[in-house]
Amino acid sequence: MLIDFRISKRLISCFIFLLIIIPAFTAASEKISPEECFDCHSDPEIITEVDPPRRGLFVPEKKFYNSVHGKESCVGCHRDADPDHDENLKPAECKPCHKRAAKGYYAGLHYAAVKKKDPYAPSCVTCHGKHAMRSSKDPASPTYPMNIPLTCGKCHKEGSEMIKHHDISKHNMVEQYSMSIHGKGLFESGLKVTAVCVSCHMSHEIRNHADPRSSINRKNISKTCMQCHAAIEQVHKKVIKGKLWKQSHKLPVCIECHAPHKIKTEVQGKKVPSFEDAYCMSCHADSQLSVTKDDGSVKYLYINKEHFSGSAHEDLQCVKCHVDVNLSHTPVCEETKKVDCSSCHEEPAKLFKAGVHGKLFLAGDPDAPDCITCHGTHDIHLKTTKHSPIARANIPKLCSKCHKDGNKAAIRIKDQDHNGMVEKYNMSIHGKALEQSGLLVTAVCSDCHTAHMELPHTDSLSTVHPNNISHTCAKCHEGIYDKYRLSIHSPEFNPDAKEKLPACNDCHSSHTIKRVSNLDFRQEMVSQCGHCHEKLTETYFETYHGKSFNLGYAKSAKCADCHGSHNILPPHDSLSTLSSSNIVQTCSKCHPEATKKFTGYLTHATHNDRETYPMLFYTFWGMTALLLGTFLFFGIHTLLWFPRSFKERM
Repeated sequence: MLIDFRISKRLISCFIFLLIIIPAFTAASEKISPEECFDCHSDPEIITEVDPPRRGLFVPEKKFYNSVHGKESCVGCHRDADPDHDENLKPAECKPCHKRAAKGYYAGLHYAAVKKKDPYAPSCVTCHGKHAMRSSKDPASPTYPMNIPLTCGKCHKEGSEMIKHHDISKHNMVEQYSMSIHGKGLFESGLKVTAVCVSCHMSHEIRNHADPRSSINRKNISKTCMQCHAAIEQVHKKVIKGKLWKQSHKLPVCIECHAPHKIKTEVQGKKVPSFEDAYCMSCHADSQLSVTKDDGSVKYLYINKEHFSGSAHEDLQCVKCHVDVNLSHTPVCEETKKVDCSSCHEEPAKLFKAGVHGKLFLAGDPDAPDCITCHGTHDIHLKTTKHSPIARANIPKLCSKCHKDGNKAAIRIKDQDHNGMVEKYNMSIHGKALEQSGLLVTAVCSDCHTAHMELPHTDSLSTVHPNNISHTCAKCHEGIYDKYRLSIHSPEFNPDAKEKLPACNDCHSSHTIKRVSNLDFRQEMVSQCGHCHEKLTETYFETYHGKSFNLGYAKSAKCADCHGSHNILPPHDSLSTLSSSNIVQTCSKCHPEATKKFTGYLTHATHNDRETYPMLFYTFWGMTALLLGTFLFFGIHTLLWFPRSFKERM
C-alpha cells in the first residue's frame, strides 16, 4: 500500500507540473510567431540602445528560413520573448536541444574562458553563427570540414586579436597546419577526409594537452591518431625498433616524431622513404650486392626483378613481407630477419608447424625445409602455373630433392619403406600415369601426405596412418572406398575385430602400387592374402586351383576371383559373392556351365581340419590306415615267406 501511495503521489505531482508547464509554453507560442518577429527584425536599421548600445537587431529572413532552425519558432531559443518584450532579452540557450554538445563545451577550455570573463572567449554563435546556422554537412557552413581551419583561424591565427590580447608568442599553428601533410591534403588536394582541427581537438570538449582527459594528451594521442591511421602498430614496426613496442615505458607516441601541427613526411629530420619497390631495388638490383655472415660465408642479396615480375606476389610491395626494415639502420634492411609467411598465410603456417617439417624447423634443424624450400623466394608462383615447383606435375621432383636415395632426408630416415621411395613411385601406376601419360589427376606426394602437415605413418593424425589412409585414398577412389567400407575388412563393418584389419596400402603397398590387371599383381595377390589368412592359403594350395597356380597357370582362380577384391563379405551374407544366391554366378566366370550342384565343391577342404571337415578327416585317416595295414600285412608275409622260398630253391 505504501508503494502504491508513493507512486500515485508522484503521478499526481507530474500531472500538476504538466498542467502548469504545457499551457505556459502554449501561451508563449501563441503569444508570438516568426512572422510577428520579422515585422520588426526584418528592418536592417533596427538597433538597441541598451547593453551594449547601438547593437543591431536585424535578422535576415531568407537566411533564417534556409538555416537548420528555419522550421523552428523564434521563442524556441528566445524563451522570454513576447509581443511586448523589452530590448534587453537574455541570450539564446542552445543547451535544451543540444545537451551532448553543451556538456562537452562546458567541460572544455572555451567555457572556462567564458567563466573568467575573457572578452575573446568563444560561445556557440562564434563558430556556428546566429540566425543563419547551417548543417556541418553544408559546404556553406563554417563547421563544414573544409572550413574548420578557417573558422578556428579567426582566433588562433597569428596576428589575431585573441593572440595579441593574450600575448601568445610563436602561436602560428594555423600556418603550420597549412603547410603540413594534413593541410596540403585539405587545401591543395581538396581531401575532405584529411585531419582538421576538430579531428584531434574534438568539436566541443576542447581541453589542454596536459589534461589526462584531453584527446591530445600524451596517453590519448595515439588513440586519437588511430581514428584515421588504424594499422599504426603494424606500420611503425618498419621504423621503430621492435623492443620499443614491447617496453611500454619507452614507447614513443605520435607527436614525439610527428610535430602536432607541422606533420610532414619526415621523422626526426630524416626523410621517410616510400618503401616502394623502386626504393628497395635501388640497392638490390646490383648483382654484386652481398653480405658476409658471422661464419665467413657470403650471402648475395641481388634480386632479379624479372623473377619477381609475374610471380604470385608481384602486386605486393617488398615491405609487405619484409616488415622489420628500420630507419635507424643504414641501410634500413640491415638487420631484417627471415620473412614470416604466416602473417598472410595463417592456415598453411598453422599446418606446417604441426607437421614433422615444421617441428624440425622450429627446433633449429639445419636440414629442415621451410616455406622457401618448396615455394621459392622472390619467384614464387601459383600451383596453377606450369613452371611452379608446386605445380602437380612437378611435385614428385620437388620432394625428391630431399627424399631421393642419397639426399639428406633419405640419409636421415633409415627404414625399409623409405629406401628407393622416389624410384618406387616413378615405377608405380601413379608415377607412370604422371610421367608417361601426363595424367595430372593422378596421385602425387602431397595428395597422400598433404602439402604442409606431413606426419609419419605412426602418428594418429597422419593422413597415411592405418586408421586414416582409406579416407585419404577415397579422395580419388571414392567408388572403391564405398565398397571397401561395407566389407569385412572395414572397421565400420567389423568394429569389434581383435586382429588388425587391412587398409589400402596393405594390399596395394604405399609407393609400388601396380595396375590390378597386371599379371604380376594378380600373381602376388595370393601371398598378400596369406599374410593374414595363412591357414586358408595353405589349404588353397592343396586344391586343384592352388596346384595349378603353383604350376604357373595364370588363369587359375585366385582369392579375389571368388571372394571379391574390395567387397569381401562372409559367405552367409546375402551380398557376398559366395552366398547361396551368388555363388553360381561367381563360379560361372570361369566355369560357364556351372550349376548349383557344381558349386558344392569344397574349395578349401582339407583332411587336416577335423572340426570343419570331420568326414574328410576320418575318411582320409581310415583309408590311410587301411592302406598302411594292407602293406604292413603283406610286407610281413613276404618277409616271412622269403626264407622258405629261398630254401626250396636251393
